[in-house]
Amino acid sequence: MICNGGEMETNRKSTVKRRRPKGSGKLVARYGKWAMRWVANGRVVQETTPFLVEVKGDRAKALKMLDERTEIWRLKNEQTRLRVLIAQAESVEERIRKLQAIAAGVKPVTLGEFVDLWKSSPRRKDCSAEMLATYASQISAFVAWAGEGVDVRAVDDAMAERYARHLANKSGGTYNKHLNTLEAAWKAVGRSAGAEGNPWA
Repeated sequence: MICNGGEMETNRKSTVKRRRPKGSGKLVARYGKWAMRWVANGRVVQETTPFLVEVKGDRAKALKMLDERTEIWRLKNEQTRLRVLIAQAESVEERIRKLQAIAAGVKPVTLGEFVDLWKSSPRRKDCSAEMLATYASQISAFVAWAGEGVDVRAVDDAMAERYARHLANKSGGTYNKHLNTLEAAWKAVGRSAGAEGNPWA
């Protein structure tokens, strides 16, 4: 009896449908087709698939599509979380740099001060007033993007690469001119501003 009861219990359990993991969504029948439904940021999202309820094998295809959709949502959430963490890390690094500069008796140079420092430097390339204004405008565009209060020493290869991607939607000529100007500016006064190396090189 015990064996039979155990066998019956096993058979009963085998017929119970496995629940999908929390957050993975579910399929619902809608007008003869499988529709995907999941919760994203507290809001119910529903999308109808092209797969039919009555067609054998279509449910598996719909489940695969549902897994892909919810995975995209989970990855986007993770991407947002990581961006917040990166921003927090950069803020902490900036504070550390400022405190180290104070401890060493060195006055930090901010990007907001960088343009004037470059303009007054004898090391910068001599040019006409018109070209000087153009170069200053190109440097100022980066300063506006990064933030005037950012320490010049915080401009590293990673930040330079992010700004280059920011410029990527502009014309090739604009992209090259801006990056070439920044490279020349850092070459002229980057060291005196406390920068280590030239991230634009």
